Amino acid sequence: MKKNVKPISLIIALTLILTMIATVLPSNISYANNTSAEELIAEGATVFTFSDDSISVENGDTSTYKIENNELTIKSPGTYVLTGSCADGGVKVKKETTGVTLVLYNLTLASSSGAPIVINKGNTDTKIILDGTNTLTDNENPEDEESTDETIADNFEGAALKIKAGGDLTIEGAGTLNLNGSSCKNGLKSGDEDTDNGYEGTPVTINSGTINVQAANDGIHAYSLSILGGNINVSAGDDGIKADTDLNIGTKGSDNGPNITVTDSCEALEGATINLYSGNGNLTSSDDGINAANSDLTEYSFSLNVYGGNWIINAGGDGLDSNGSLSIYGGSTEVFSSTENDNAPFDYDENSTFTITGGTAIGIGMSGMATSPTSGLYVSFGSNNMDFNNMNNNNVNNNIKLDAPNGMPAQEGQQGNNGAPNQGIMPDQGINANNISISAGDTITIKDNSGNVLYTTTALKNANSLLFSSEKLIANETYGLYVNDVQVATASAKDNSQSKTFEQPNSILLSDNNTNSNSNNDINASTTTSTSTDTTQTESTTKVSSAPKTEDKIMLYSLIALLSSTAMISCIYYIKRKAKH
Repeated sequence: MKKNVKPISLIIALTLILTMIATVLPSNISYANNTSAEELIAEGATVFTFSDDSISVENGDTSTYKIENNELTIKSPGTYVLTGSCADGGVKVKKETTGVTLVLYNLTLASSSGAPIVINKGNTDTKIILDGTNTLTDNENPEDEESTDETIADNFEGAALKIKAGGDLTIEGAGTLNLNGSSCKNGLKSGDEDTDNGYEGTPVTINSGTINVQAANDGIHAYSLSILGGNINVSAGDDGIKADTDLNIGTKGSDNGPNITVTDSCEALEGATINLYSGNGNLTSSDDGINAANSDLTEYSFSLNVYGGNWIINAGGDGLDSNGSLSIYGGSTEVFSSTENDNAPFDYDENSTFTITGGTAIGIGMSGMATSPTSGLYVSFGSNNMDFNNMNNNNVNNNIKLDAPNGMPAQEGQQGNNGAPNQGIMPDQGINANNISISAGDTITIKDNSGNVLYTTTALKNANSLLFSSEKLIANETYGLYVNDVQVATASAKDNSQSKTFEQPNSILLSDNNTNSNSNNDINASTTTSTSTDTTQTESTTKVSSAPKTEDKIMLYSLIALLSSTAMISCIYYIKRKAKH
């Protein structure tokens, strides 16, 4: 005996499916990759047009937003086009609203009471799409941050674009975004961890677009930051581009950028872990050019890793500076450090390692604090190229004087700032390698014994020390340094590598926590040739998760719609059949 399904069962099933669709689908048209703002408007997307007097709305459902004066609050998932111009207005995305896409379409927006655009806490899967030229300006009073009025202090945002804790933000598109925080504080700022309310720090990803930043403080400052593409131009009073934890630039094996220019900064790039995978960078700083550090983190394995890309660093302090390990695996890195003796092109923690296993790297600076790789193939010209690893792990008494090369007087061993090396220990510099002089504007060339040019560049500042590493070098071969086509020094290439085993990263984005082990070797105090340690590197990688792709969502919605249609047809068929009987 067949058991008939009651109509009420079909109705309940249909109701559940429709409820699920209403919950999952956005309240309006969803953004698909490469869809322009004009196409979205033609398809009926919600459009907010700003003026100094009001915000007008097209195709809007009032349940998804609220307008009060010139302040817009987005309350529901969906895609919203923002356009027009307003001298004092703002946009906020309501707390814990998932799946909001803001399409900025020739939008000019300034605010004196907060950030022009604020993504509130817990807003995941948030996107900003750039179309046309857009400008966000923070006109807040910087004194409000320290106001004795708690309401004023709490409302201070301090950025042209603010993303609070517990969410994420992706920026992409073919347009331009100008972020102006020059009269207040930051260009873009994302939230730190909010442990009191259970929110994690907010990651920011930039996939494409042109972003121009002017800031009194940091240009772009995120909890974690991945710049995978686009053109980024920054002028900042403090750090140019900064991440509290991971700073990832480019993608493995890519030739598609990003292109990054920092014209003014204290430190051009800063992060606790810095990974440079691809792209082109021209970085100028008054202090360190690229710095792997964060004074708020304790017991952290800081690392600065160059996997690829082309980087030119003009630093007023150290060029590449890591509070942990410094590693160069590929790419082209050209570094000019301070003209003072208290900084170096390459600086790393004295208890860690400086490794070069590939690519091309040249460091040009002063001799006082210059370092050499603990592992790698290189040639150096000029005096005082230090090897931290040998100095600290080879049973050397810091008070022992060692003879300097070529008759130079030995110096009293002395510990410098931030892990400065013992000044009395110098590796062999080769024949006629000392006392070089480079002036700003000079042409610098490195040639092999046959006269073949291995590298040439123009000096950005005065220097008397140079280190060069390239896969073209051959250990123990002699190379010449030429300044304005005149040979000024020769030196032999040195290979400190005991082990060159290294697996290239197998994920596009990595968070590298490097574990370095150093074996101790004895130094013969009667010689000035340093012996490198055996440096092996173990790389632990963590993939960075990303939000579901738009195509995946479309497939999901299509499946839900198909199931819904099937249920409706079955219901209608059942009702008609019962009517016949």
